[in-house]
Amino acid sequence: MDPLIGQTLGQYQIVELLGKGGMATVYRALQPALGRSVAVKVLPPVLAADETFVARFRREAMVVAGLAHPNILPVYDFGAFNGYLAIVMMYVLGGTLRMRLGEPMPVSTAVRIVGQVADALSYAHERGIIHRDVKPTNILMARPDWALLADFGIAQLADHRTLTLTGGKVGTPQYMSPEQAAGDPVDARSDIYSLGIVLYEMLSGRVPFTAPTTLATLQQQINAPLPPITTYRRDLPPGLIEVLSRALAKSPAARFSTAAEFHGALEAALEPAPLEPTIVAPPDRRSPLTPPYHIASAAPIAPPGPPPEPPRKSRWLPIALGGAVGGVLLLVVCGGLALAGATGLLSGLVAAPTATPAAGPTSTPSPIPPGGVIYQADFRNSARGDWALGDGAEAAIEDGRLFVTSIQANKAFRVWPERAPLVEDFILEAEITKLTGPNNYGYGVTFRDNGQGSYFFFSITGNGSFKLEKWNADPGEWVTYVDWTTSNAINLADNNPNVLRVIATGQQIKLMINDRPVATAVDDAPIKGNTGVLVGTTGLRIAVSSFKILQP
Repeated sequence: MDPLIGQTLGQYQIVELLGKGGMATVYRALQPALGRSVAVKVLPPVLAADETFVARFRREAMVVAGLAHPNILPVYDFGAFNGYLAIVMMYVLGGTLRMRLGEPMPVSTAVRIVGQVADALSYAHERGIIHRDVKPTNILMARPDWALLADFGIAQLADHRTLTLTGGKVGTPQYMSPEQAAGDPVDARSDIYSLGIVLYEMLSGRVPFTAPTTLATLQQQINAPLPPITTYRRDLPPGLIEVLSRALAKSPAARFSTAAEFHGALEAALEPAPLEPTIVAPPDRRSPLTPPYHIASAAPIAPPGPPPEPPRKSRWLPIALGGAVGGVLLLVVCGGLALAGATGLLSGLVAAPTATPAAGPTSTPSPIPPGGVIYQADFRNSARGDWALGDGAEAAIEDGRLFVTSIQANKAFRVWPERAPLVEDFILEAEITKLTGPNNYGYGVTFRDNGQGSYFFFSITGNGSFKLEKWNADPGEWVTYVDWTTSNAINLADNNPNVLRVIATGQQIKLMINDRPVATAVDDAPIKGNTGVLVGTTGLRIAVSSFKILQP
């Protein structure tokens, strides 16, 4: 039995062994003062007497403790505890990426995880920190859709002298860059190569270079050509293969210069060929008082009443409801949170929504390259103020996700990022998970919202249908662009995420669900506008894990 199990290091009670590495041993421990489990990384006593190892270990703690990024494993504490050097970190129950490998992954999953790690590397590289050991065992999965880059134990400050280890190279041969394998100086592009190896393994189920001995593997990294990934998998988009090949170029100069550029190229590579089916303009226009679908048992629709009063804080406006499960249109401004009705959702259509307040300032033209990030939500910090969040329980940012719940009968709820620029041409991508609630009401994303009550709504349901429609505040009518359509691209089970993507360029609108094209439409009057998230009806609760706007 490990001698530390059952012992106490400082305020941390060692409970179980999690793993051993060349540098340290990792345990799960309890921190009674806060009632939580933590991971404690302990330097073996035999190494604690080696000044080089001690310096390296302390440097890891100093480096990582100064990093604050949603995709970097947080460090809580470090120092000497009862004669042991240790680092105390967030305990991740989900294990490592290595535990999920062995078979080829879906493209969308692989790109999403690698994109998060690329963001973490970009953040570190901007601060002069090179990781030098990017590999699946150093990527922890806090959730299936949330990766954390860990173990900066061999991170090297680019402007500091390298600490050398006698008798070997630092890193893992199967994931080393050619320059690292040769013992040459490395920079951020070395980490990009290592992350490219990780992506290759996620997509193919195997690493490209491996041999019976460490030396032979290093020689392959330096000299052997990259085995075509199409040897193992033939369904990859050509653009993705090109991006992967560039990341794994032997020469650093031929690779992406930054991790952010690599991530942007991955996102752009997933843009599909022309989508099917194509919906031709003009779309179907209907009166806001006419049910958009035939419903045999629909109740009569109430005639329109007098114009509603101007919206007041914490107050729902009256609506006209059509059908037993009719959709709702509503707008409330509550403590800075915009609440708006969805459309006819599945049955019936109701009175028009009032105007929404204008959001962030119009951005000036930017030299952002194709695939570059225009805006990315940070759900790790609710104090950023990026999102218009109300002061009730309807919406909140917790545990790295935006939770949105419709808590009033036949009401819908809409939120948007206030700091995001108004955009006309864009790629909007949101990962949304339905947690609870009825399956016959829609949730999804809004875009080209003019701030005066007109916006597009791309929604899906738990029944496996999707729809694209637009509310035109003037003259006051709904426009159906793509009527309810069943698609097997939608993940139906609760707690199973769906990635919605809208690609808008001029009049062309392309819709994707989980990387699969589902429809196109034509917007004959494109405008710059807000983007956001909408959820409809009582008890429907969603979690938004990712929300980003990219340059098309």
